[in-house]
Amino acid sequence: MIALVTLRLGWIGLVSNDLLVQTGTVVVQANVSDPTIEVYYPVPYETPPELTWPNMPYQFGVREQRTDGFKVQFTSGYSGTGLPTWQAKGMRRHR
Repeated sequence: MIALVTLRLGWIGLVSNDLLVQTGTVVVQANVSDPTIEVYYPVPYETPPELTWPNMPYQFGVREQRTDGFKVQFTSGYSGTGLPTWQAKGMRRHR
């Protein structure tokens, strides 16, 4: 099994006044009992954003997606190159 060791935030940017794109990576470690990772977006969205994985060298499933983050569960070992990289795109939350 695998689980989170650290999160790395890659980029936060406004594409327009309200369209927010955030990216990040997760660093995983083998042989941990709970393969579920919870990720919190640094800047929350108005509604759950479009979540994509430009690089995903593991088999996984998104278990929950919210306006402030998501939960992902890795289901098998490493099968590619690089770190799992996510990208979230949606309307930023207004205060």
